[in-house]
Amino acid sequence: MEGLNQMSKHEVFPGSKRLVEGAVPPTSLFLMGASGIGKTIFSKQFIYNGLVNGEPGIYLSTDESPRRIQDSMKRFGMNVDAYVDNDTLRIIDCYSWKIGGKDCSKYCVSNPDNLATVSITIDKARRDLKKARLVLDSITGLMSFCDHNLKFFSK
Repeated sequence: MEGLNQMSKHEVFPGSKRLVEGAVPPTSLFLMGASGIGKTIFSKQFIYNGLVNGEPGIYLSTDESPRRIQDSMKRFGMNVDAYVDNDTLRIIDCYSWKIGGKDCSKYCVSNPDNLATVSITIDKARRDLKKARLVLDSITGLMSFCDHNLKFFSK
């Protein structure tokens, strides 16, 4: 049995296979759980491990500014500043508009209640990246921006 300090190529971090009941699939993984159980940290580790292994990443955030994402990752030993600087980590900012932020990042959604705008921004961030990892943190935050989105998903 693998020890917690050993990591297989199908893990996000040592021991993560136990959290997701097996290897992380190469296509999509939907993390669901109560607030505060570590979904965001898991997602940040997923992006970071991809970057370290040469896979670009796109991180869409509805709850943190790009700077705060970088700072929190750094506190967990994941310094992503160089990846942001060389554009292999692209942070889509769906947060700053909430606090009236005018200084949005390169990939900023100024109207996240319009899912078409969000989709266009994701496509813009994906351009010229081959096989990028994508995190949407969080779907709940994204859907809560607009009542008609919630009505659609509650049916």
